[in-house]
Amino acid sequence: MSDWDLLTPGIGLTVIGIVGVGISLAGIAHTFVEGMHAVSLL
Repeated sequence: MSDWDLLTPGIGLTVIGIVGVGISLAGIAHTFVEGMHAVSLL
């Protein structure tokens, strides 16, 4: 087993983690923007 074989699963998990964080931040940003729109309408 080479080092690359050991690293590959870790890279996959890291990518999944980055994507998950990105989706979370996008969701938070969207919610924040919606909240600001609601406040501005008041």
